[in-house]
Amino acid sequence: MTAEYYASKGSQKFGTEIIYADAGGTTDKTWMSFSHDLSLPNPTSVDDPLTDDARSLQLFLHHRAPVEGEGLVGIDDLNVISWQPDVFNLSQGQSFSTPHGLDFLKINGNPGEYTLTATAEHILPNFIRIFA
Repeated sequence: MTAEYYASKGSQKFGTEIIYADAGGTTDKTWMSFSHDLSLPNPTSVDDPLTDDARSLQLFLHHRAPVEGEGLVGIDDLNVISWQPDVFNLSQGQSFSTPHGLDFLKINGNPGEYTLTATAEHILPNFIRIFA
């Protein structure tokens, strides 16, 4: 899997990065998870950031046939996430009004077991209006 970085407007390319590479046949038909922090080039001082800065991402998935026999590749639940800066202190609890764009939670820490408790509450309006 590779990532290529482009301007939002036009065709200027700012680089290519290998996100994941596998020698093939090494996963033994098991599902595996991986993550990778992309290295989007830093913005520069330019006249037009739409044409002169890397603001677009294209992902490419590559698969080659095996030397012998059959080969299979499966991609499941591929997400590209733009993490926002740490703005929450989750040790004190956190509430979010909806709708919001917070679909993922990333927790960094030392290896070990952690417990995360989440409660989702859906409040229905106490009235219904019917318009004729």
